[in-house]
Amino acid sequence: MEKTIGIPMTFANLEMREFYRSWGMRRFDADFAALANSFDLVIIGGGNFWSLDWEDSATGTTIDISKEILESIRTPIWFHGLGFDDGIAFQPEKLEVFQRFLSDLLDNPQKCFVSVRNDGSIDLLAKYYGRAFAERILEVPDGGFFVSPEGVPVHPEMMEGRRTIAINPAGDMMQIRFYNAAESVNDYLDAFAQELVKLLEAERTVQIVFVAHHFADFAQIFALMERLPDVMRRRRVSIASYLPVFPKAMYLFDIYRKADLVIGGRFHSNLCAIAQGTPTIGILSYHKHKTIYCRYGMRERMLEVDKGEIRRLSELALRMLSAESQQRARRENQRLVSNLREDFAKKMKLARLWILENTRRESRGT
Repeated sequence: MEKTIGIPMTFANLEMREFYRSWGMRRFDADFAALANSFDLVIIGGGNFWSLDWEDSATGTTIDISKEILESIRTPIWFHGLGFDDGIAFQPEKLEVFQRFLSDLLDNPQKCFVSVRNDGSIDLLAKYYGRAFAERILEVPDGGFFVSPEGVPVHPEMMEGRRTIAINPAGDMMQIRFYNAAESVNDYLDAFAQELVKLLEAERTVQIVFVAHHFADFAQIFALMERLPDVMRRRRVSIASYLPVFPKAMYLFDIYRKADLVIGGRFHSNLCAIAQGTPTIGILSYHKHKTIYCRYGMRERMLEVDKGEIRRLSELALRMLSAESQQRARRENQRLVSNLREDFAKKMKLARLWILENTRRESRGT
């Protein structure tokens, strides 16, 4: 971000998870306002934090900040690349509350700069608030498109002399992911495991590395491993290390970089592999995660859980491992990322102007 904007900055990182109800460590209160006012710029961004799933939130979202607290913050606030969502534990009665909150931000352009990520959030905003309202909000590429792990050591999970397929089976939000599914979770897992067996039998040089982004992913990983023949479990399957949050991200993304194919059940397991050129297959069980494949001309690389398409996995994976498909997918990925970087650079020119016009001149740069 600093490189793209072209303004030297000193960043102080504050973990959003500390504001989660489940963690309960911080609140968007007077203490947060005082902290914000000690800086020249506040950036809140990155995640699906504008999901309307909190009944007792002042905004209906994870960013539970009242109008009074927002008004007490004098420092400009950049809401960057957030996701707006209506799928997890959607509270439709919060639509009007959130619109008022968002309108307050948009009506104060000297204080607030607002953007959402390219995961279909703009379309959802247009669905509920109208296209004219949505067009007041900037859309930017998700940060996952720009990951570039460096200095990661050798991965013991990856066996020399074998081609690697990294698989991230999403294990959280199962009641949401399978709400409209054509089959039960057990039937899905049976079919998934059968497809992996077919794949390993057909391509003897392949190994599987399971990758967990979230602790709940291990439930899916273990369920799949239970369904594999023991000889395959012992000789051709491994599980990536699950490290603390920041080392974990780079460690896992480097596995994606070095893999021959990534089969991703999560939004970022797909994005962060595409970012590094690696061919992908999206196993899509959440409505927003289809956006990337549908919007950017990669429909043939996705399998929709609610349509029972997991039964096409081995066929598609074997095709994606062919030299021709590998080259084509890598070209598609590189072209997409290049276009998104250009788009991001254009959008960040607007951010640069906003920062220069609205941060304190005497201390700009921190």
